[in-house]
Amino acid sequence: MPEYEIIEETLVERDGAEAVSLLVDTLARSEEEYTLITRDIKFRYAELDASTNKVC
Repeated sequence: MPEYEIIEETLVERDGAEAVSLLVDTLARSEEEYTLITRDIKFRYAELDASTNKVC
């Protein structure tokens, strides 16, 4: 698992749906590493209806 840090988390609720928007800091650069990070984040926030990730 590549190291990453969630540096900003914004929870959003609209029409009964809950979502989160995340700003993620990582040194990962390959598509495979991004995929692993995305899977980990989706697992952590599985109770929400949606999540979006921005990587810096």
